[in-house]
Amino acid sequence: MFKNFHGFGMFEQYQAWKRERRERKSFKHRLSVTAIKLIIIISCTFLMLFLPTTALGILDLTLVEQRVIAIFVFATLMWLLEPVPAWTTSMGVVVLLLLTCSDSSLWFMRNDLPDQPLGEFIHYK
Repeated sequence: MFKNFHGFGMFEQYQAWKRERRERKSFKHRLSVTAIKLIIIISCTFLMLFLPTTALGILDLTLVEQRVIAIFVFATLMWLLEPVPAWTTSMGVVVLLLLTCSDSSLWFMRNDLPDQPLGEFIHYK
């Protein structure tokens, strides 16, 4: 059916060019690009996590709320840059929220800092 289309030969050439280009990219190159993306994402997430709450410009921001903002930045960058599949990012966000912001979080995440209030934890159920 599509072979009657006048541009079918051009479409086939384009698909062959795309396949050849994909095969030319080495595994090493793809791995380095993915590693660079992950480094950018993790550094932006830690930057948002460890910035003072006054730097974000939101009044009365608690530590739990700052952690949620950092996880949101993590999820957004992971979905935009896509170093891993989207379902992996979704599962990672759920795990991060459970480990850092829920009332069943890790023991060292429940400690209050002297200059910042901890805030109310999210119920894990």
